[in-house]
This record gives sequence, structure tokens and C-alpha cells, in this order.
Amino acid sequence: AEILKKISRQEEETWDDVKYGQEKILKIQIFPFKDEDYKFLGTIIIIADVSQERYFNDYLLRVQKIASVAEVAAGVAHEINNPLGIIQNYITLLKRKPAIDDDSQQKLSKVEDELQRISGIVESLLSFSRRKTLPMKRVNLAAVLDETLLLLNHNLKEKQIALLRTQNADDAPIIGDENQLKQVIMNLVVNSIDAVAEAGTIEIAL
Repeated sequence: AEILKKISRQEEETWDDVKYGQEKILKIQIFPFKDEDYKFLGTIIIIADVSQERYFNDYLLRVQKIASVAEVAAGVAHEINNPLGIIQNYITLLKRKPAIDDDSQQKLSKVEDELQRISGIVESLLSFSRRKTLPMKRVNLAAVLDETLLLLNHNLKEKQIALLRTQNADDAPIIGDENQLKQVIMNLVVNSIDAVAEAGTIEIAL
């Protein structure tokens, strides 16, 4: 009815998404056809089947949304991993204290079990969102190192470990993934804290 109305008024119009049947999507265009004296002769109607194009665009949008969700999940998972590592370290230190009774040991073990469950959920998120190529960008490794060591400061004090830093410059630009670099540094330092005797020394050179 709308098309007939436009034709009777000799108007130009375009309809981008006209559903036809169960699966077809049409693009319809109408143009008034006139002679050189602008006398109306009729109407040109162009009907194009754009079903595949529309379905493909919808598919791309869904894929992009999934990719966006995956990227957010990866970012959240990486951020959760850092405090999880700290909490795990605190629990390990508490369990080593000789003054803790059996009941407290059992409660700490229960907390540790739940922490492992959270870690498993985070790892599942990372598995879901992990891509073959990381979003590489310019990162200041010196700043990344400082931020990570700040998180571990209490762990170092707990065992009275001295941290020696050797650094030639405040700016150490590299191309990499900041979150994964923090995780690598954290793992290295936590392992070092576990491996070094109380009142020992850890040296980091950049």
C-alpha cells in the first residue's frame, strides 16, 4: 500500500529491509520515470535480494560482541589473578606459623580450597578469551615492575627480605602485554620469596 501511494504521488523512495516470506529480505527502490519535458511516463522499481548480506552483517555483529565480551573477561581475569596470588601467599605464610592451632589450620585450608576454586574459574575465563596474538603495545617495564613490587611489599617485609634494585633509567620501553608482564614478574618474585631464607636478599636488575 505504501509503495502504491508513493507511485501515485510520483515520489522517489527506498525501503532497505523489507521482509518477504520466512527468510527473504529485500531492498526496494522506486524512481519516477519522466521524459525530457518532465512528463511522467511511469515508475522504475528495483528489487534486490539482500538476505545474505544482512545475515552476514548480523553474524559479524554477533562475533564482534563475543570478541568484546572475551576481551573484557580477559582483562577482569588478569586483574583478579594478581590479588589472588597475594591472598594465596598470605595463607601460605599463615599456615607456616607455629602458633596456629589445628582448628585455624583447617579453616585456612578451607579458604585455600575455595581460593583454588576461584582460580579455576578465572583460568576458565582466560581459556575462553585467550587469543593467539596478544594486544601488543608500548609498555614501560620499569613502571610495571614498580607497580608489581608494590603489591608484594608486605610479603618481603614478612620474611625480612631485602630487595636490591639495579636500574639504569626510569623509562624502559618495550612492546608487550602489560597484564601478562605483571603476572610473570609476580610469579618470579613470589617464587624468589619462597626460595630465599628469612632475612635474605633478592636482587632485581633492569
